[in-house]
Parts: sequence; C-alpha cells; structure tokens
Amino acid sequence: MAYPVFTIEPGFVLEQEQLGTKDKFWFRGSGIDGKEDSEWLFKEPTAGTGQHWAEKIAYEIAKIMGIKVPRVELADFQTSKGTATASFTKANGYELYHGNQILHGFDSNYLQTKRFRHKDHTVERIFNAIGSSFSDEKANHRARSQMATYLILDALICNVDQPPRELGHRPQAQRRWVAGTSSPQF
Repeated sequence: MAYPVFTIEPGFVLEQEQLGTKDKFWFRGSGIDGKEDSEWLFKEPTAGTGQHWAEKIAYEIAKIMGIKVPRVELADFQTSKGTATASFTKANGYELYHGNQILHGFDSNYLQTKRFRHKDHTVERIFNAIGSSFSDEKANHRARSQMATYLILDALICNVDQPPRELGHRPQAQRRWVAGTSSPQF
C-alpha cells in the first residue's frame, strides 16, 4: 500500500517543540486532514534509521488493533523527511499531563528529570499512579486497560524507547483518558 507524503511549507510552522531529543516543531496542518486550523507535530528522524516510516507502520498497526493513538502521516519539510503527528489535546480542549508528572504526583520522591535506568519506572508503579488519577472505578479500569493496550503494542512492534514522558492522560472536565503522547515508535 502506498501512503501519501504531505509537504509542510515554512509558513505553516508555529513553534519548536522542546520536549524530547529529536528536532521537531508544531505546525498548522493545512490540507492534511482537510482542516485549516488543526495542529500537527513534525518530527525529524535520526538520520539513516527509517524512524519516520517505522512510526507510520506502528500507527497503522495500532489503528488496525483499535488502539487509540494520534494519527501519523509521512511528511516532508524542506529537505527533511519525517512524520506529522496530529495533536490530540489543543483542538479538543484537553490538557496533557505527561507520565513523569503523573508519577511525581503519585510519589513526590520520583525524579521527573531522570531519563534512563529509572528504578521507579515500573509497570506496577505506573498502574498505581494511573489508578490514583481516577476516582471513578469504571474510569480507573478503562485507564488501566488503555495502558495495557499500549504495553501490548510496544511488545508487538518491539518498542524499547518508552521514556516516562511518552505516556500521559488528558483530563477535560470530568472525562479523562490515558493517552500515548506521541506516535508509536521503534
């Protein structure tokens, strides 16, 4: 199957994204989803890795499995090939809390800034922190189930790059969801 590659014009760029290690920026998604005002994140892969097409494949696998992840499209910006990932927060009025923020809220001794070999970043701790974020038992169960689907997807695509910031939840009024904060990746 052939996938379209969208071209991002310099005039579409809104701002740089500081979170993470890769070069990325937010842009107005003119023409990608038929909406002129939607926001997307362009992410440039590490040279020679194929991360851009791997993220697209991971997204398509997640979509087939019915796992909620942000939409990912292949994109070009000037001389760079990469991915465009749809924002799931700004257009829908959600506020995003990253996994490291949730874990720190659950345990104030949790070091939010540590990136690797974090002994407190365990499945049990993550599930307990998610559970503490939802007072309603049905919402709690739904959130933990959603988290389990991300673990299954990561195992299926052999994703070993899931730092604490990559998962979060999106509260809006009384509705909350656990969310993959970026596209699935290899």
